[in-house]
Amino acid sequence: MPIIGKINSMPYEYRVENMKVGDTGYLHIDDIIVTKKAVFIDLISMVESYEDIKDLEEVSDYIPIKRIGKGLTGDDFEIDFSKSDDCFSIIMPKDTYLALMEESENHLIFFDFKIGKNSQGKILNLPCSSIDQLRSDLKIALENEEYEKAAMLRNKIDLLKKEGK
Repeated sequence: MPIIGKINSMPYEYRVENMKVGDTGYLHIDDIIVTKKAVFIDLISMVESYEDIKDLEEVSDYIPIKRIGKGLTGDDFEIDFSKSDDCFSIIMPKDTYLALMEESENHLIFFDFKIGKNSQGKILNLPCSSIDQLRSDLKIALENEEYEKAAMLRNKIDLLKKEGK
């Protein structure tokens, strides 16, 4: 069957949804939505290469993202807030807002994180994990004299114990 009419096209845009497994890029902080319950990233958010952002004055406004799995869930991507100096405003969503974001299927959703502040008032991201992994991380933090991180890990262990996990 022949094609009738013309096919309109546009230049290829590198977005979160078309990253390949193993690809690493950078997201602008404005494309990241942080709530108390989850972190959301729109799948059509533009992903920049280091070459594209390295000379920008606001290079610190970009957060590394890496595709580690084949799916389109928070488990298939890794975002690295560890080197970010930016604070994120925490949106206080009503339950309906959170439900809408979850149902949209247009967002990566990360539930496995903890929000905190360091001594400069900067928000830190601490991935959640099993109690055994947290205990191991706590031991390393204490050995490295990272007392703020150690306190956060200890609090997470205590919370998981109370929840019976």
